[in-house]
Amino acid sequence: MSEAINIGSVDSIDEGEAIVIPSEDNGTKEDIAVFHAEDGNFYAINDECTHETASLADGWIEGTEVECPVHAAKFCLKSGAALCLPATVGARTHKIEVKDGELLLYPETPAVFWSLATMRSAGPPTRPAPCRSERLPGWTAAASARRWPALRGPG
Repeated sequence: MSEAINIGSVDSIDEGEAIVIPSEDNGTKEDIAVFHAEDGNFYAINDECTHETASLADGWIEGTEVECPVHAAKFCLKSGAALCLPATVGARTHKIEVKDGELLLYPETPAVFWSLATMRSAGPPTRPAPCRSERLPGWTAAASARRWPALRGPG
């Protein structure tokens, strides 16, 4: 378990905003984004989008999700899961606590997130759900399969 880093007061991040804790300050090889989500809680995940180099802290926060500002991939702030294409790999989470009005970050200690859905796994993982770009007029599954052939599956 890593040691806690005091990253400031809870008032230092407005709800719906995020800050970046650079790798040289957090002691890891990756920058970490700390989000103050719309549910009032704080979440920490690696700042770099797993699809392409972009800062997730610069993305759009909606509920407990963040949308990458480059290609609209979405990530769950609670679990780090990639929620839609083009991202297929989740972001690493980091434990964060609020103690006496201060934010304490535990780099490389995963945030623990359990939900009924994760406890009752419905079988093998499936492709992430379509995001905004796939809901546009003219989008088809065939076009998506041509763009991301690895997701076509066998046959």
